[in-house]
Order: sequence, then structure tokens, then C-alpha cells
Amino acid sequence: MRNELRRRCTGFVGRLLLGVLLFTLFDSAIFRSGAYFSLIDPNSSTGTLAQVMANAGHANRTASTVLVMGDSRIAEGFSAKAASAEALAAGHAIGFINGAVPGTTPRVWYYMLRRMLHTGKPAAVVMMTTTYHDNETETLSARATDIVFVHPLLQFSDLVAFPSSFPSAADKVSAAEAILLSGYYYKNDVSRLIENPALRVETVTAWNEHGSMWLDDYPGHIESLKGATLDLSSGAVSLPPDAPSGKTARLASYAAELRAAAGRPPENQSSRDYRSLWFGRIATLCEAAGIPLYVLRIPRGPFHFMITQDDATTGSLAVLQRAGRLNLLPAPLFDNLERPEYFFDELHLNATGRVLFSRSLASAMLQRLTGPE
Repeated sequence: MRNELRRRCTGFVGRLLLGVLLFTLFDSAIFRSGAYFSLIDPNSSTGTLAQVMANAGHANRTASTVLVMGDSRIAEGFSAKAASAEALAAGHAIGFINGAVPGTTPRVWYYMLRRMLHTGKPAAVVMMTTTYHDNETETLSARATDIVFVHPLLQFSDLVAFPSSFPSAADKVSAAEAILLSGYYYKNDVSRLIENPALRVETVTAWNEHGSMWLDDYPGHIESLKGATLDLSSGAVSLPPDAPSGKTARLASYAAELRAAAGRPPENQSSRDYRSLWFGRIATLCEAAGIPLYVLRIPRGPFHFMITQDDATTGSLAVLQRAGRLNLLPAPLFDNLERPEYFFDELHLNATGRVLFSRSLASAMLQRLTGPE
């Protein structure tokens, strides 16, 4: 009886270990190897990241490129095509790459950059920020959507550093699962693939053939908030009749935040720790590759011109700059764009602002990479 029980237990354990081994091999061959990453839906959040990285990898073949990274404010506000044209007109064969993905954060940019540096070495890397102080009002370390974006880029060696960067136990577990069970985070995409594989192949093929052109030729939003006004004393926002629809509530919220903090929320430890960690790790990547790292303050909103400007630099970015680990572009460099006529909503530059910002950033980078004319 005991021998039979022992035999059955041994058989069960053996089958379990074999199942785990087969699952691990399948997970590694299909998902962890990157094979499936090339088939992911280009219209999903992770697919957008994949397409942006593929475009950057295609363009970043030489040391004569400048990689600009950020969230939707760079994706909407920066035209690599306009910036490259500005460089060419100034007599410099330096190209620009838009490496921005909407909804991403410095934690995501770190893992993106780590992968992109395998395909090329740009002349410089530029990262955006909204402030030169440690005063983000959102606790970025708690943004669990970062896991969805970066799970295809994670390695077993990230098993400690990545999960530990999340404050909650639940997110730490999810982050570890994304590393150990990478296929789990593809489950929704796999379901959509199975529903219509022909459409997926057609979509992926189209993006592979034309994606770089589509991204480079994107003109931005033609809508404008020109004529919009803000009463700082009351917070009332007025929009002209031809303003984009559905903007009033979001603009009112933005205006309320602007009034409450006078453009400068208080610094906080969460922001300081997060920026020290992730901008520090990004700086380490660039140092190891011998690439200068620049940080710019993005045009912040359509009514920022109405508040007293605070162009000082404090906290983590100031520490990194003093240590020579990154270079901060002058805070007021893009202040002239913080007006309604250059925005289509409370956060994003429109087509006109996009061209002006791109040309201005190109000029600023050319001065630093090639010296004054």
C-alpha cells in the first residue's frame, strides 16, 4: 500500500515537473524569445511601444541621430521629420528619432532605452519631464500599467529590481509574474489573434512596411485653443465657438490645479525617490554607452504663461546635473509655446506647436552637439 502510494506520488511529482519544464520551454520559445513580440497588435498599448521601438531601431543605425523619448506630450508635440529638416537646413547631417509612447513613464523609458541601445548608438538621448523639481502630484511608482508596457522587455535578471520598484505588494507580485510567466501578459492579445489571424497578419505586415513613414509623417492635431481665456481669480475658462468640443471640463481641471499651486506644487519624497531611481538608471545606461543624456521641460499647458515662472532646478535632477550625469536644457526654453494657440487640449501641442517645438529643440541640440555657428 505504502509502496503504491509512494509510486503514485513520485509519478505525480514527475509529471508536474515535466509540465512545468514544457511550459517554461514553450513560454521561452514563443514569448520570452521575442518571437511573439513581432506579431502583437500594433493598435494596442504594447503594440504601440513595439512599433515605436522598431521605428527607432530602423533609424538608429549610426551615431548621427538624436533619440527623443517621452509620453504622449512628445508623441504629439515632437516631429522627428521637422527636427531633422531643421538640422539639414543648418548644414548638419543629424537625424532625430521620436521614441515617445503615450502613457509611459521614466520607468518604461529605461527598459525601452536598454533594448534600443542594442540596435544602435545615437549621438544623444533626450528625455522629457514636466518639472525641474521633485513635485509630481501623481505617485508614478504606483502606476501598474507600466507592467503592461514593459513585460516583453524584461529579463530574469530584473526579478528583483523591477518588482521592488512598485510600492504595493499586489503590484510587486504582478511585476514578478510578468518576468516568470511572460506569456500570461499576452493572453488578451493571443485571444484577439486567434479570433482573426488574417487581419492580424495584414495589420502587422502593413505596419512593418509603412509604420516608419506613418510615424514620421504624422502632422499632429490641427485643432487649436486660440481665443481661449482663463480668469485666474475665479478659475473660469472661456472657449471660442470654434474650439475643439469636449475640452471644457478638462481645461477647467487643469486651470484649477494651476491656480491652486501657482504653477509649483510642493516637493515630495515619493517624487524625489522615483526620479532619483529612474533618471539615475537612465543616466547609467547612457554613461555605459558613452552617450550624453539631456532632459528638457516640455511645454506644460496653454495657460502657464499667466503664472510667475519658476525656472530654478532643485532636487534629484539638480543632483544628477551637478554630478555630470545628465544635462538640463534651460527651463524657459519652450515657455513661448505655453499659449492656447499652440495647444489642442490642456496637455498636448497642436500641429503648429509641434513644428515650432521640434525646430526649437533641434536648434538647441545642434548647439550642444556641434557647437555655436
